[in-house]
Amino acid sequence: MSDAGFTLTVDDPSYPPGTPIGIPGLGEFENGSTTDISPEQAEAFSLANSTQEAEYDEDGELVVTTTPGPTLDEAEIPNATVGGSSGRPRDDSASAGTIAEVLDRVGDDPDKAQEALDAEEAKDKPRAGLVEKLQAVIDADEGSDE
Repeated sequence: MSDAGFTLTVDDPSYPPGTPIGIPGLGEFENGSTTDISPEQAEAFSLANSTQEAEYDEDGELVVTTTPGPTLDEAEIPNATVGGSSGRPRDDSASAGTIAEVLDRVGDDPDKAQEALDAEEAKDKPRAGLVEKLQAVIDADEGSDE
């Protein structure tokens, strides 16, 4: 493997070798080629594929949370193979993803809500809106037991 940390091999059988193939967040690569990807390019790829979520906190202030996009070794890039590793720990916690994704996974299950709440509160910057909504799922279940 190269000193770059990643290699990218593009192999799209629907195009002849040498045809430029665009990969969003990375640029163009020749079909049939293997290219070293620098850490800076890998980080730019993750940033280009990140998502942002905006919500208002309890004081009415707008809070924007950016969730990094996948690393090169996590991304599914059609007709391309990535070698190497980002070294960035993958977030597989119960609170990984956007607020909507977490709430969709939790549904009205208080056990899943508690797991996601614990994971979110363990983060350096827990999302206040998510914490509030997860707590509401837990509280709704406790109220139904009485």
